[in-house]
Amino acid sequence: MDEKTLTAVSTTLALFQIQLNAILLLLERHVPDGQIREEFQRLVSEGVQFAGMETMQSFRERIREGIIQ
Repeated sequence: MDEKTLTAVSTTLALFQIQLNAILLLLERHVPDGQIREEFQRLVSEGVQFAGMETMQSFRERIREGIIQ
């Protein structure tokens, strides 16, 4: 990726994170029991773990393809 693409992607991700944090804060105001943050963090953690597994599987496949070729 070139520098402009990396900058655009990182800016988009930063704005997305800001929007998610704003939504989370709004939800916490309207849900009295306060379990939103814990549930949100659990779901994010599961998503990160899944994405990490997908990435590792992709790396393994690329390595195998490189070895075969």
